[in-house]
Amino acid sequence: MRASRTGTVSGLGMGMSMAKTGASGRSGVQTGGRSVARARAGGSKAKVVAASGLSSDMINAIKESYLVRGRGEGLSTGGSGERAAREKKKKKRQRQRVGRFSAPSKESMEWGDEDDTSEAVDELYANPHTFVPGFGRGRFGGIDLEVKSEGAKFYDELMSKRVAEHPELVKPKDVVEVWARRSGTAVVGGKHWGEKELSEMTARDWNIVREDFDIKVKGAKVPPPLRSWADVGRYSNFPPSLTAGIYDAGYREPTPIQMQAIPVGLEARDIIGLAETGSGKTAAFLLPLLARLSYLPRVSPTTADSGPYAVVLAPTRELAQQIEDEAVKFAAEVEPPLHSCVIVGGTDKTRQLSALRDGQDIVIGTPGRINELIESRYLVLTRAFYIILDEADRMIDMGFAPQVGSILEAMKGEVSGENGKALQRQTVMFSATMAPEVFHLAKEYMVDEVVVEIGKVGRAVDRIKQFVSFVKPTKKPAALQRVLSRARNGLVIVFVNEKSTVATVAEALSKAGHAVAVIHGGKSQADRESALRAFRSGSRNVIVATDVLGRGIDVPNVTHVVNYDMPRQMEVYTHRIGRTARAGKGGEAHTFLTDADSGVFYYLKKFLRETNQSIPHALANHEAAMVKPGTVLDLS
Repeated sequence: MRASRTGTVSGLGMGMSMAKTGASGRSGVQTGGRSVARARAGGSKAKVVAASGLSSDMINAIKESYLVRGRGEGLSTGGSGERAAREKKKKKRQRQRVGRFSAPSKESMEWGDEDDTSEAVDELYANPHTFVPGFGRGRFGGIDLEVKSEGAKFYDELMSKRVAEHPELVKPKDVVEVWARRSGTAVVGGKHWGEKELSEMTARDWNIVREDFDIKVKGAKVPPPLRSWADVGRYSNFPPSLTAGIYDAGYREPTPIQMQAIPVGLEARDIIGLAETGSGKTAAFLLPLLARLSYLPRVSPTTADSGPYAVVLAPTRELAQQIEDEAVKFAAEVEPPLHSCVIVGGTDKTRQLSALRDGQDIVIGTPGRINELIESRYLVLTRAFYIILDEADRMIDMGFAPQVGSILEAMKGEVSGENGKALQRQTVMFSATMAPEVFHLAKEYMVDEVVVEIGKVGRAVDRIKQFVSFVKPTKKPAALQRVLSRARNGLVIVFVNEKSTVATVAEALSKAGHAVAVIHGGKSQADRESALRAFRSGSRNVIVATDVLGRGIDVPNVTHVVNYDMPRQMEVYTHRIGRTARAGKGGEAHTFLTDADSGVFYYLKKFLRETNQSIPHALANHEAAMVKPGTVLDLS
């Protein structure tokens, strides 16, 4: 009994103490509440009474006492007050969410007929086409393709009618224009640039023309390109007879380099022209030259002492002769005709001097021989104001930089135009590549130049299919025969590195029944020209040559190029294979490699990858193709 009373008194004291105190009382009440909750969870009041030693009446009295006081003083009873507040907020949020997504009132959504203006503005919505689903054979996804096609016609007709009756509703066609230009059917402002008159062309039209033909220009106030040969009529200094000669020569449309370089040249601007081989560079620099000279007095024997008006430099004799052939063809169309001559090494100097004494408007030649005649005072350039450097980078590579500089310094340009003012010197450089040395030369001698670049410079044209294989030196003749068997109806150029190899390869091919011509630096000019004529005419279907034929020579119908010996520089490789796939045609280039060519493996592999060509396994995994030559590896 003593223990029971003690427990009872303690329980009552604890309960009353919790009801009277503030913070401590709250803590006690919460503790008491948790005790009761645990007791209920147990499911038996008897267990609670047994555990605490209190009767059920005492427990109820204690609960009633602190619950009443708790409600009066705002105390929390086991979290019930807080739970009620949370439930109230929760229900309020639920009501708000329900109200937000519930259907709006009719007043906010119902439209009257006066609010619907679609039929009045656009007939497209007046009679909507109904969809008829179809199934079975000829149906796709439940759609009858025939019915769908009829629906498309319906909308096309309706849209056409809409455009005609409501032109103010037609949206700009920028997206259509971009797509049309990429597909080759550019329409700007409802009219293709080719259909516009010159007066209708805008700056945007000219930019689109350049974009369509991959023409890039650098310089101030670059004139617009030619769209056709008829556009040269906008230049009063371009003779109509020369335009007729262009058509007579079979030039139906100007090539991209001709489109931009000719207008720049006719405005007497300095030019740096960069374009792939076979792109029409010769006509691009000859036509502006002939047009400018056509209005000047012709050089005669009595005025020959002052020299020619223009000088054209080429790195090789063959290229110089090729330029001369083109110049003679077009110069004959000018009234009175312009005269030109070729000054190159390896030919009779007496005949060249005689031609100079007769008076020449244009002198075409190689830097070495022309500089030689200048130093010996057989040739003076007092009158010369126009100079063209074809394959300028090749001339620099061949060591002609000092001679080119001397020729440029010798040009005095003491000639007056129609207005009586002295003509400013015009310098033109053309090439498939442009080395840094050439840019330095241009920076020194050019003024206000315009750079015209067509496509990506310094790489083979995409039309050339390149084949590279490892061949032992003793197996090269047999490999060459296999290539020739694939080119029975075309012309083939076989390039070697040494003059001694030319005779060996040519003899083997002759024994195999091929008609072979040969060209190398040791041949006289007459022999070289004879071999080239025979090859062009087709009487010799194979020509074996050194790199003297690798630059600038234009021979139609060359279907295959064979690098019997791999060149030591990739630039030479580029120009060799550029002898095929000219004038829009395709071609093949076959290269025989040996381990002795390892110095160029890295660059060749890189070039083949850049031109999207197949790389043979032996080259791709060769150790010399893995690392750039000259790279120092840290093997520590």
